[in-house]
Amino acid sequence: MHFDIEIEYLLFRDIMHFIAFFAVGFTIYSAMNHIAPPKLRSIITTILIVPVIAFADEFHQSFIPGRTPSLHDFKLDLIGGGIGLIGGMIVCFVFYEVFMFLGYKNNPVH
Repeated sequence: MHFDIEIEYLLFRDIMHFIAFFAVGFTIYSAMNHIAPPKLRSIITTILIVPVIAFADEFHQSFIPGRTPSLHDFKLDLIGGGIGLIGGMIVCFVFYEVFMFLGYKNNPVH
């Protein structure tokens, strides 16, 4: 019984790391794509910033009692951030196509 609870807790933590960094990757790409096109710059910026934030997140855990930095969590952060980047690219593309279809010339989504 105790073993099942521990596995559920670890799975929950893994999912939360993934979701949090999905949001980070998505947000950074979307914001950069809006304020600093071209898309390649937004992609490169996201690819550079997500690992820095993930490293800082794991590093700060070394100062919190009961927490330790984890390479496994760092990997989950990178995967979540990468998939968030892809999600941001898809959403921005879809919004761009919708705005172009509707005939908006000053498209708010670059």
